[in-house]
Amino acid sequence: MVKYMYTEQMGEITVDSVMDCLFCAKKYSVLRLLWQCRRFIEENLTAEMALSVFVKAEAMKEQKTADLAAVLLSRSAADLFAGPGFLELNLSCVRTLLQRDDLAVTESGVYQAARKWVVHNSDGQQNHGEAFKQIFGGIIDCVRLPLIKPTVLAEGVAKDGVLTDAEMALVYEFKFAKSPTPKPVIRFSNRRRQPRAFSERRPVLLDVFAVCGAAQQGTFMDSTTHGTIALDLRGDVAPLTAALFSDMIRNKARMNLMYGSVEFKRFCADDDEPEDWMEGYTNIHDVPGRCPVEEPLLTDGPGMVSLVVLDGRVTLQIGHSKKDLLKGTVFAKVTAGMDFLKTMEVACEKLEAVTFGYECDCGYTKVAKGAGKDTDCIEID
Repeated sequence: MVKYMYTEQMGEITVDSVMDCLFCAKKYSVLRLLWQCRRFIEENLTAEMALSVFVKAEAMKEQKTADLAAVLLSRSAADLFAGPGFLELNLSCVRTLLQRDDLAVTESGVYQAARKWVVHNSDGQQNHGEAFKQIFGGIIDCVRLPLIKPTVLAEGVAKDGVLTDAEMALVYEFKFAKSPTPKPVIRFSNRRRQPRAFSERRPVLLDVFAVCGAAQQGTFMDSTTHGTIALDLRGDVAPLTAALFSDMIRNKARMNLMYGSVEFKRFCADDDEPEDWMEGYTNIHDVPGRCPVEEPLLTDGPGMVSLVVLDGRVTLQIGHSKKDLLKGTVFAKVTAGMDFLKTMEVACEKLEAVTFGYECDCGYTKVAKGAGKDTDCIEID
């Protein structure tokens, strides 16, 4: 922290120490360091460190960081509940985790985890004493009892004595009532949990052409500038948006790329003439009218990437500045090519057209047609 105050360099930092650094940055309002710590966590957080980061983020009211850690914990909920760290959580953290819709575990598993935590935090009482019932009463509403198997309800919940006989009767009635008999009102949710879709992080390359001068009869006059933009696709935290982007890339769907005031038009290599894609986007499939809405887990900022519908067209937005906020879900980060984008921004007044390529089925990135010819595939590292 002191070193950063003088040098504005983070120095050696790990996931183990970054939360302490974030705490100091937040306490002393060192905003740039705070932003860097948050970004570091987003890029380096692992499942093994998620619980520690979650607890500290909750205590510091770092909601987005806590949510990101909770996503990783929910994905491996069975391991979380089986580990000793879960038993040491405070009541607030336990409630936050047990209430999540994306827990990848059965509802009976949620109940058993809650019960184990209660036993641990009521001096090991397993005889349904008053301390056990009082503590369990503080989290039982996080368990979605209507979704639990009848045998677990009878042999577990009913015998634990946390609910009154009247409450148990209402839970049974709610669970087994058949239409058209109206279900009674109970305080327990019956919404099924839905674990998140998940895909690994992976790199993607986009090849970009900036055409300076006029375009005539399928040939580009003057000069053509080529650059490559590398993206870190975060299917691990924004799986729906990452999947949509990947599908659109493979299927040659309509898409623009926007960086500041520069707009790149999608131009696929099998188009016959520039006029086709500039005016009508021929040979390109239709796209959905809206992009997925996902939990915003990644911090907005320069070089971050979102997918959004603008003026009826799906647009890949790349963060230009901290004041230029992205719309839509942030699902990727530019890892290389920002210098090229900045160069294009400076030269934007001279540009007749800018295009970018697409990923082909072989798993490589195929670049678009440039000066009257196709180029080869470029391997994704």
